Amino acid sequence: MPYAQMTVRARLAHKLRDGLYRAKKAGCMVTVVTISDVEKSGLLTEDKCYYCGIKLDGRYTLEHKKPLVHGGFHTLDNLAKACQKCNQDKHIQEELDYISRLCLEEVGNCE
Repeated sequence: MPYAQMTVRARLAHKLRDGLYRAKKAGCMVTVVTISDVEKSGLLTEDKCYYCGIKLDGRYTLEHKKPLVHGGFHTLDNLAKACQKCNQDKHIQEELDYISRLCLEEVGNCE
């Protein structure tokens, strides 16, 4: 089934499996994060990008705040919902480095 035709739960399951696979491949510490874990954490209720704050309107990526290539873990507390643009722009930057860059680019984002 094409990704666009998947249910919200199926897309989330796909994102979690993909993150787990990439973390194992990178040799990172992993915790199997289930859909139930994500639901209980409240992560799914977030409707804004973790980084830039734009409304996600149901379309989001699951982002590792500390990238796997920098020793980040595939754990629930290292995951955030992000818009596609922030996910691509951040790439392998550390969370605080990327947020700082956002603040410098658009002073209105700094608190």
